[in-house]
Amino acid sequence: MSIRRIDGLLAIAALMLITGCIVDERMFWSPDGRRAAVRLPEGLCLMDVNGKLSAPLISGVTFAAWLPDNRGLVILRRPATTNWQEISRLVPREETAPVEALAAGLPGLITVALNAAGGEASALEEKFFKPLKFELGPWLVAGLICLRDTQPETFNKLLGRVKETDELQKDLAEACKTIVQEISVVRLDGDKLAGQPLVLERTLAELGEPRPSPSAAVVAFLRDDVLNVVPLDGSTNRVAVSRKIAGSYDWTRDGKGLVFPVRLSEKWEGNTINLAHIQRRIVVGPSGTPIEGDSLLLGMGAFAFTPRVRCLPDGRVLFASQPLQLPAAANSMSEARFYVVDPAKGTEAVPVAIASESGALPADLAAFAVSPDGRHVAIGESGSDAIAVLEIATGRLEVVSPKRGAQNRTLPAWRGSDELYLAALPKVGARRPEWLRWRKGATPQVLSADWPDTAVQPLVK
Repeated sequence: MSIRRIDGLLAIAALMLITGCIVDERMFWSPDGRRAAVRLPEGLCLMDVNGKLSAPLISGVTFAAWLPDNRGLVILRRPATTNWQEISRLVPREETAPVEALAAGLPGLITVALNAAGGEASALEEKFFKPLKFELGPWLVAGLICLRDTQPETFNKLLGRVKETDELQKDLAEACKTIVQEISVVRLDGDKLAGQPLVLERTLAELGEPRPSPSAAVVAFLRDDVLNVVPLDGSTNRVAVSRKIAGSYDWTRDGKGLVFPVRLSEKWEGNTINLAHIQRRIVVGPSGTPIEGDSLLLGMGAFAFTPRVRCLPDGRVLFASQPLQLPAAANSMSEARFYVVDPAKGTEAVPVAIASESGALPADLAAFAVSPDGRHVAIGESGSDAIAVLEIATGRLEVVSPKRGAQNRTLPAWRGSDELYLAALPKVGARRPEWLRWRKGATPQVLSADWPDTAVQPLVK
């Protein structure tokens, strides 16, 4: 992830606003394969197998996962707000109270920071906040919004000390639209919502990847770097499974456990190799309620990219990592590979590399999707727009969408074990990306030809 820095007062927060320059999930097929939920700028839509879209169901959705019965989804969204009063009505009081206390002290803090930076907003991070290791993330942005709306005269005086105040106000208004995050359960009646969403979590903290269990009435999700499991009915019986989660997790196929990466350091560092454990923990008890059950260490990996852990139908666990060999030179960088590990072997489990030709795999293996039968892995690299399919048993690699001069921003999505949906430029020289349907041995078909340009432009860069 990259941090978008904004001039003026938002630079005080180092802007701590996340923008999407990673490979993202935008298409989510239902378990029965009859339709997909698709994230578009206009909102979350449903799509049939021929690419026909429904009207948008709900706006601001950043992630979706189907319930096992195909009749609803768990969604992550950012409800749009315009001011602190609206935010404070949505977010629990235990979160808004500290923000309001922070806002009361911000004028003095900002004044000192501007003095230290010589009045240059662009120098605030380097000359003031970075030396102090000052990291409040979205809470500082929320404090600025609160200050703007509860102390307008004080806020405007501070604006007078920085340049480009109009642009700053615009950026702060944009931040206001996305600062609240919410996980909800939505039920469907055909191609429409059936009733109001059931809110499971609403917060100023960073939420991620709500995924329902395949067999129990619970959902897992990330809150900052903590993996949680909560009941789907919104009751309060919830469990914090593990902290220091770094990357993407998965449910075991029986729906009783989770597999996940846990970083060894306090903070995940960019532009370097990070170490993480791959763990499995039982999180659903015999009664179907969340528990903090037994944990099993499956292995350790060295990651130059964000880890992604997936379960295969046969119970094995798949992840990608640099080969781990210690001690190692400070600048050593080995080629990343996929590994499988069998939890059934307990403490004797050892990750085994999938054989693949040297140089065949992308350097970045952060984004991949496993076919439902567990035989193939579709890989989408952020550094190019090539999409490849790896056969797990043999290590054979097939490029299903070649490099055409763009950068991929969309994770491929399997509808079935032999049908893959991917985002790509449909031909050399094309400017408009499309969703393509790929089947082995067949020419890829364009599914999104009738979609508006706004629906496909974010797919590649």
